[in-house]
Amino acid sequence: MAAWLLGAFVLVLLAGLALIRLGWRGRRINRDPVCRDCGFNLHAFRLPDMHAVPATQPADAHATPSEPSEASASHSLALGAPQSNETPIAAATSPAAIPITVTCPECGGGLKRAKAVRIGERKRMPLVAATGLLMAMLAVAPLGAAFIAVVTGSDLSKSLPTNVLLWHSRFATREVSRAIAIELESRLLAKKLDNTQAAMVVERALELQADWQMPWLDEWGAVIEAAKLNQQVDAEQTKRYHAHATKIELVTREGVRPGDPLPVRARILETRACPSDTVHTYFVIEEATLGEHKLEPLKQIVSANKPPQPRRSLITTVTGSKSNSRGVYVQNSNQAVLLVPDSVSPGEYTLVLRLKITNWDDPQGKVYGTRVLSTPVKLTSRDQIAIEQVPADAAKSEALSLAFSQQEVTWTAYPAGPRQSGGSTSNVVPLRWMIQGLSSPFSALDPSMGALNANVYMLDSQGQEVLIGLLSSEPHDVDDKTRNYGYFRWEPRMIADPGGVPLELIVRPDLESAMHTYTIRKLYMGEFRVRLGNVLYQEANRRTTSKDRGEIEALMRSRK
Repeated sequence: MAAWLLGAFVLVLLAGLALIRLGWRGRRINRDPVCRDCGFNLHAFRLPDMHAVPATQPADAHATPSEPSEASASHSLALGAPQSNETPIAAATSPAAIPITVTCPECGGGLKRAKAVRIGERKRMPLVAATGLLMAMLAVAPLGAAFIAVVTGSDLSKSLPTNVLLWHSRFATREVSRAIAIELESRLLAKKLDNTQAAMVVERALELQADWQMPWLDEWGAVIEAAKLNQQVDAEQTKRYHAHATKIELVTREGVRPGDPLPVRARILETRACPSDTVHTYFVIEEATLGEHKLEPLKQIVSANKPPQPRRSLITTVTGSKSNSRGVYVQNSNQAVLLVPDSVSPGEYTLVLRLKITNWDDPQGKVYGTRVLSTPVKLTSRDQIAIEQVPADAAKSEALSLAFSQQEVTWTAYPAGPRQSGGSTSNVVPLRWMIQGLSSPFSALDPSMGALNANVYMLDSQGQEVLIGLLSSEPHDVDDKTRNYGYFRWEPRMIADPGGVPLELIVRPDLESAMHTYTIRKLYMGEFRVRLGNVLYQEANRRTTSKDRGEIEALMRSRK
């Protein structure tokens, strides 16, 4: 239990005890002398002077009969004598004739004892006492449980009701919250919770997932996973889970000039997925503003049979701590490109993006949520050089060619469309191929020669160049735990016909696409050729590999 919560329960207990005492003692209703032992009202009796109750004093010799002395008036008030024209029953008797009583007429207790007489009758307040008793009882239960847990070292989460565990999770420390999540997961796996209770548990887990200020615990992700296994997570909760599975920040290129493209990347800060889950998330830019200027996305050709498409999507892939999936990355997967108008003046601005969150695993493209992110952007003068161009050098190009030629690459086959009703792709859908394995020889690049950002072309059997991807030394932002981004970025394209063995490639620098990166400031402009002799063919889904391309094609077309 948190220290501040424990202190709060102690304060509630003390306040309850104080209210019990106040209600039992009661409130004072007059100023009459009262026997402390039995509560008998002594206002009609004279009391010993030792109790500070004034006895009858002789009338002041200088006072007139019509003006009673001050001592007489005081004594009359002390005895509760009537004022004005009222006449007491004992009016015929002089006050001096009333005897001084030294014992209580009711209980016989001696009134000469110290503190034997108190001033004022009191009326008990049962409602106040009952309120204090209730407060004390509410505080005693958790304090007693905490005391037992400390003394015995036992875990009380296993014996507490589900509602109490959910309430406790709002104030618990990190370790206690982990224990609560483990217990809730075990109850879900044992199917001890009905749909209503499971919905409450999932709601609490989603609240923690959506709270970016609260550190995420995998154990709460396991709670959601267990509820998914029992089919106790509804569609709305699934949308909220995907909307908050990835915590990202925006990063942009430093020193962008007016009129230049402005690349925007999603850097993964934290993964909040279920332990065994993999989540692919599209952050689609709905609106982009730079100060008071609205920015439009750059349109780029991504396929020969499609019109230019706007680069407005930031795609991230995150995996849980127990997931075996490494994720899938497509061209420009985590980067969008915006166009800065020429009319914008140099200076410091704030880029604000309104993002729509979708998931590429959802065939209907449902919107899971929205997010607004911002990042500072500095626009430099148009006269400044955006990227320094390093001239080609024969020796350096030869070293790069040798390094790439020693790599093992794989042509991976994918079906290019839906299957027949019987499940076969034979004679219906052509296969498409994507080459993998060109992102390794980073050490062959001399840092003094700058970065490498080049289009890679394959020479087909007729000697024609076919674009198969973009190779860049600007790293991917994929490892959110170690921030280890030090390898080449390879963005392959699917083509209809893979090359044979040996495979002839041309690596040609691309200054324009280098402007779409956010780290390249110095670009090597040398073109070089690569001859690959170690080439495999692979089936996409089952990872069946072979040196024989025909074998893979036959397997792909015969899969049911």
